[in-house]
Amino acid sequence: MLHLRVAACACALVLVAHAARQDDDTPWELTAPAPTVAITPAHVDIEGHACAECHAEVVEEWASTTHAIAWVDEAYVEYLEDVKRKEGCFACHAPQPLLAHGGAPPRRPKTREGDRMHGVDCATCHLGPDGAWLGATGVGTDAHATAKSDHLVNADALCASCHATTIGPVVGLARDFATSKQSERGRSCVGCHMAPRPLPADAPADARPGRSHAMQTPRDPGFLRRAFALRHVEKDGLSVLVIENRAGHRVPGLKGRELRFVVSGADCEVERVLDTRAHLKVDGTIEVPLGALADVLEVEGHHLDPRAIAEVPFLSETLERE
Repeated sequence: MLHLRVAACACALVLVAHAARQDDDTPWELTAPAPTVAITPAHVDIEGHACAECHAEVVEEWASTTHAIAWVDEAYVEYLEDVKRKEGCFACHAPQPLLAHGGAPPRRPKTREGDRMHGVDCATCHLGPDGAWLGATGVGTDAHATAKSDHLVNADALCASCHATTIGPVVGLARDFATSKQSERGRSCVGCHMAPRPLPADAPADARPGRSHAMQTPRDPGFLRRAFALRHVEKDGLSVLVIENRAGHRVPGLKGRELRFVVSGADCEVERVLDTRAHLKVDGTIEVPLGALADVLEVEGHHLDPRAIAEVPFLSETLERE
């Protein structure tokens, strides 16, 4: 797969120290995404986009995501060059609306015929039966029929239509989320990956907040840091770094993605690399023994994304021994 450029020079990348962590079953406190690994193209053309006439801010957020560029993504297009049955990938890169038939989202979408250039578009998740557009508030408009949709309370089934499928370099992470019953603990896909946005002034009293469509991803070092809880403990006379997975699914979740932890203290240094062959299971932990007993451990985390030409730091922390 083509190694694409990093959005900023390595010297300009900022180590994320003492980033906020997710407590066991509490929602993420999401901030605006700040990805340091570029996607190509960086933005789809939204000139004349029908939804942008009234929803310009949301469409602009979406337009710079891998959802928007799914059909024209340079890494995807290059990958397809070596795939014999290319149509097996099309459905998730230009899907038909998942809710237009009026039932639950399908286990696997079908490929739409037109406007594939906009990838996973607005209609994919928001177009309902009879042409009504589904939203969090259900506020009426003269532009089109609208309906308040309960499916947006928890959109896990929508996400799972594509993200439960393991194909090519993609791992079906939604299966981990479902089998580990994350939803029973109050977690959701949108709860981690889409920050809530304020309600409009004219929203009904019972309206729910909408969500940012800018999408939080591991390309953002601060967001990636939140996937892990770290502890420094003593075992058998040695310092041990305990790394716990808080992501709600295995990490990493993409072939070619590597997460390298460097642990040092008491004049010793060890590394542990996570990839899809040696991943950290959902809700799992791994232990990294240092080989000596130290009062403090210095821990660094480095992320190698398949799109990047260099590792991106995502954590740098000092941990005292418990």
